[in-house]
Parts: sequence; structure tokens; C-alpha cells
Amino acid sequence: GYQTNFLDIEVALPTVEGSTILPNQNFTTVFNRERKLAFFSALNYQHPFNRGRDGRFHRDGRVGDDQVENNLYRNNAWDRGHLAARRFVDWGDNADAGDRDSFLWTNIVPMHKNMHTSAGREWSAMEDHLENIAANNSKDRKLTMFVGCIFLDDDLTLNANAGSNLVVDDDDVTDYDEVKVPQFFWAIGVWINRFSNRLNSVGFLIENYRPDLTGNGGPIDYNLTDSFSTTADRVPVRDISLWTGINLDDGVIEADIFRVPSVPRN
Repeated sequence: GYQTNFLDIEVALPTVEGSTILPNQNFTTVFNRERKLAFFSALNYQHPFNRGRDGRFHRDGRVGDDQVENNLYRNNAWDRGHLAARRFVDWGDNADAGDRDSFLWTNIVPMHKNMHTSAGREWSAMEDHLENIAANNSKDRKLTMFVGCIFLDDDLTLNANAGSNLVVDDDDVTDYDEVKVPQFFWAIGVWINRFSNRLNSVGFLIENYRPDLTGNGGPIDYNLTDSFSTTADRVPVRDISLWTGINLDDGVIEADIFRVPSVPRN
């Protein structure tokens, strides 16, 4: 699982109320059984990765039916998105185990395909940026990451029988063939700067989709910005804690290289 002293300085595993802790090889998933998706995954990475690929998504026996499986991803525009990306956990003496564990359904979330395959590759490009930090800016090429969802009351529902469309579902019951899809995903990178020998952190927020909430049946806009920006997509680490209810290590918040006053997310 996640190692708190991986960076040679203690970085606590974030906590959140109502979570189930699922340790894996090189990462830990902190899971929301009510939403059937992870609050976040916390990982330790040392560059470079192994470049193997098991590639078989599989059930996590620790949470029973409280997980989203392949029936929600068939014949639609939603990708099986990794929170702990396989490239960040497929390293070290047990690289193959990290690779396999990254394909557990408890580490997978519905990301619109544009996040990975459009010209901008916004989510994938964000991962590239964090990998570049590990390769070129971090002490011992080590990086700790927290990657997760923002769960909102107005998240729309993906139904396995409704193609790619998202719908409003007000029954407050998450059936086997449906899941509420997060509108936003976030990531925090934490590392010791190899030049200053000081702890650094940075946070990013990526929009998955934007629903029409006027009641007029307007279109849903998917992955609006399309391309990743190290400035436009960057947000204060403290704000991620506020938006999610996740308790972050104070040192991670104070190490934020983006020091601006916190503002509410509208």
C-alpha cells in the first residue's frame, strides 16, 4: 500500500469520513462504497516505470457489489479511467503486481473519452506533466500522488442501458446498472525538490463534463477545455481539500507552489 515515508519525510495518507481503505501494490485506494467509486487513490512512484501491461480489468473482492464494472463502459463514450495510473505503480521489484492492481475496478472511474484520446488528451497530458516532475525535478526521482473525484449532488447518472447519455436520477439509489459520474477529477503531486531540497506540491482540477442544469434539456458539454495547461488547470491544494472534504497533510498544503488566496468553486 501507500508508504507515508516514501519521500524520506512523513506525508500522511489523507483521510475522509465514510471511506474504506484498500491497500494495493505501490498505492492505496480510499473508496466510497455509497458512490461505488473511489474518493481517491494515493500512490508512490519512482521513475522510470516498467512499461509492462497486464491489461485485464478485474473485480475487487474486498467491496463485494459496491463497485462499477465493465457493464457500465460498453458501447459508449466513457473510458475506464485509472486514478492510480498503471505507469505510476508499475515499478520496483513487484512491478507486475502494481500493474495488475491498477486494473482493479475500485481504482477505475468513468472519464469521457476526450480526456485521453482527443487532440488535447487533457488528463493524459496532466499525467505526463507529473511524470516529468518525477524524472527531472524531484529528489531520487520520487513522487507521491493523490488522485481522485469530486462528488457533487448534481452529478448526472450513466445507465448501462442508455448508451453514452447522462441523465438526472433523483431516486438516491445506485443500482447495479448505473453510476453517478463525477463532473471533476483532481490530482495532487508531492515531491522533494532536488535543487532546493524542500517539499513541493501542486494541484490540478480537470473538468470531465458540464451538465445543463437549466431544466431546458440543453446539451451536455464534455471535457470543455480539451488541452491541459499547467496554469489554467492548476488550483490551490488547500481548495481541493475544501471541495472534497478530504483531510490532507498540513505539510502538503503548506508546500503548494501555487500560493494564492483560496476561493470557492462556483
